[in-house]
Amino acid sequence: TRKIMEKIKTKSDFHFLRKLWHAAPGISVVLILQMQLLPKDQLIKILSSIYLLATMTEMIRLSNDTFNSFLFKFAKFVMREEEKNRPSGLVWYLFSVTGSLYFLPTELAGLNILYLAIGDPFASIVGLSMKDHPYNKKFSNGKSLFGSIGLSLMILNITLLYGYALQLPILPLAYKGLAACLVGFLTEMIPFKLDDNLLIPLFTGIALYSVSFYF
Repeated sequence: TRKIMEKIKTKSDFHFLRKLWHAAPGISVVLILQMQLLPKDQLIKILSSIYLLATMTEMIRLSNDTFNSFLFKFAKFVMREEEKNRPSGLVWYLFSVTGSLYFLPTELAGLNILYLAIGDPFASIVGLSMKDHPYNKKFSNGKSLFGSIGLSLMILNITLLYGYALQLPILPLAYKGLAACLVGFLTEMIPFKLDDNLLIPLFTGIALYSVSFYF
C-alpha cells in the first residue's frame, strides 16, 4: 500500500488529469441535456444509478484494505492521497450533478453543473499557480483569495457564454450570474473543510433558483 500511495498526488499538486476527469463528466451531462440526446428524467435515473453504485463501491473500499489498494492502483491517475481513508470526491460530484438535474429547471441545472465541472478546477489552477504571491491570502479552510476570485470570474464567464450559446435573454441571466458569482466567492471562505463538489453546486444552485423568482 505504501508504494502505491507514494505515487498518488495530493491536493497541493497541480494534477492535470484529475482536473480533466473533473470537467469531462459534467460537460458531457450538459451536452446530453441541451442536445436532448436523452430525456431529463431518464438522465436523472441513469446518474442516480451510477451514484448508488459509486457509493456502494466507496463503502466497500473504505472497509476493505485489499480492495482499497487495488482501486488506488487502478485509478491512481485521478485519486488523491487524502482520499485513502475517506470517500472520494466522485461521490459528492455525482450527488450534486444528479441533484442539480432533479431540483433545478433544465437551463439552471446546466449552468450549475458547469460551475462545478469547470469553475472548481479553474479555481484550483489559479490558487496553485499563484500560491506564493504575497497578496494571495490563505483562508482557514485551505482555500486562497486568488483561487476564490478565479472561481467567481469563471462562474460569470460560464454564465454569459452559456446564455450566448443557448440564446437566452442576457439581462436576467446576468443577474443570476452575478448572484452565483458572489455566492461562489463566499462559499470558498466557509471555515469548514467540506467537499467543494457538494458546497459549490449547493450554494450556487440556491442562488440561481432564488434570483430566478425575480428575473
